[in-house]
Amino acid sequence: MLTKVIIFAYTQRIVSSRQIAKAVRENIPFMWLAGRQRPDFRTLNRFRSQRMRNVLETVFTAVLQFLADKKYVSLGHYFVDGKWQSTKKNRSSRERTSPSSVNLTR
Repeated sequence: MLTKVIIFAYTQRIVSSRQIAKAVRENIPFMWLAGRQRPDFRTLNRFRSQRMRNVLETVFTAVLQFLADKKYVSLGHYFVDGKWQSTKKNRSSRERTSPSSVNLTR
């Protein structure tokens, strides 16, 4: 149940365990996936860090390879924008940076 909820949350661009727990309480599709259970944010975080760490990478790679085989996506260069960087005064701030290239080919 938690795997379904977490993967669906990622597809909805929800990554924080507190936001996922809130969505399970307030959002009908999340309630349905959770089987009307209401996991706490600590439970979600523990599950994600202990049990899903290796599984998620494997699933993502398999799905990406499937999509590439069916020609839905190409494994060329993709650009990612916006990342955390520290400033000159050693404080972290959210800055827009120039896009960095990510190569997804293996």
